[in-house]
Amino acid sequence: MRDNIILCFAVSFCSGLFLCSGAVSAQDSSAYASTYMADHIGGGWSRTDAMPYAQTYGDQILLANGKVLAAGGAPGVGGDWVPRANSAIYDPLSGTWSMTGEMNVARQQHATVLLRDGRVLVAGGVGSDGAFLDSAELYDPETGMWEMTAAMRIGRRLPSMVMLNDGRVLVAGGASSAKTYTNMAEIYDPATGTWTRTGSMNTSRTNGPGMLLADGNVLVIGGGNEDGNLSSCELYDVKTRSWSMTGSLNYKHGGSRAAHLPGGKVLLVGGGGESGALSVAEVYDPATGQWTETGSMAEVRYIFGMSALKDGRVLVAGGQIEWSHPPLTSAEVYDPATGIWSSVGPMGSGHGGNTAILLPSGKVLVAGGETYGTDLYNPYNIAGSAVPNVSPAVVPANAMMRDVTITGNNSHAGVTVKLKKAGVTDIMPENVNVVNVRMCNAPL
Repeated sequence: MRDNIILCFAVSFCSGLFLCSGAVSAQDSSAYASTYMADHIGGGWSRTDAMPYAQTYGDQILLANGKVLAAGGAPGVGGDWVPRANSAIYDPLSGTWSMTGEMNVARQQHATVLLRDGRVLVAGGVGSDGAFLDSAELYDPETGMWEMTAAMRIGRRLPSMVMLNDGRVLVAGGASSAKTYTNMAEIYDPATGTWTRTGSMNTSRTNGPGMLLADGNVLVIGGGNEDGNLSSCELYDVKTRSWSMTGSLNYKHGGSRAAHLPGGKVLLVGGGGESGALSVAEVYDPATGQWTETGSMAEVRYIFGMSALKDGRVLVAGGQIEWSHPPLTSAEVYDPATGIWSSVGPMGSGHGGNTAILLPSGKVLVAGGETYGTDLYNPYNIAGSAVPNVSPAVVPANAMMRDVTITGNNSHAGVTVKLKKAGVTDIMPENVNVVNVRMCNAPL
């Protein structure tokens, strides 16, 4: 019978949870310091609760209450590509998913925006019968229910949709049928629940990111139409309600992903090019209206998740190299200060046609994409930071919960923490106890 168990320490700063130092072997009573789960130093992945339904080509969005709403999509598992009306909520505090009210219309490849009043607008997409949808719905987090709102003038698959600074929502482009693309744009007013025509784009396009710029105007990037993937980009002027061309991309990008960078610039990554998926990345400067090529990813990828991090870096996760290729487990982080990508994978699951959602804690939730699996990325880098200089100790095997005081020679010494049984057996052995040190009020 064991007299001792392994003791590992974890420190939770505002950015998340890290296993940092200190362990004692049950077989060896001599104390030693070691790092357990080295992949958590400098950023790491952990598993969280699996989604209650598999979601591919659906959408997810952070709600005002800090939870995440997943809506629609097709399973993408076992060859099932029929859109669903399912919706689910992820709670970062409990680390669990739960089902919520179903949409009135099953849909995938739709657009989603969080409104100022906390409701969520979804519009367009492809229905279960293959029709390109003009319908729109509103989700109320207070009731967990969906209600229909006014329909758009035309069906739109993969349109660009952006909330303007005044709270209204601009939708532009999209595919209106299997071989028809539109340049039509409309504005939704949440106060009246109606859509109004506005100026049309110069080019019909679908599956191009839309980004709100610092001046309140909207940038729509690349995409594709009947001529293939596009390098052209357009600006919507909210005052004149009209579109103008801006600098073209250095490469044609369709189905790429975009994120805001510090200083108001925009990063565009990957997607489909002229002859397959891309690894290239480009940066748009609104001051010059020009795109500049920056460092390329290590892997080509499209239909992936992308999220700006709180420190200004950008995470890309998952995706696919080509349709016949299984979803990727790899992930990379872009540093705008150096223009260089660094690998931070692998994830626990491959994800293709997925999302990446920045949580209030600073972690990123990666879910969906031909899997039920859900992964959490912790971007915090403890290199050079003050970390408790933990004194290893031997703990009785029957210790389940007790106060433990960390000793050390820095500002964190003397912090009293709780010792509790670790329940993540796929990451740590069963005979491990974890000390969680709460350095702020952010959830673990």
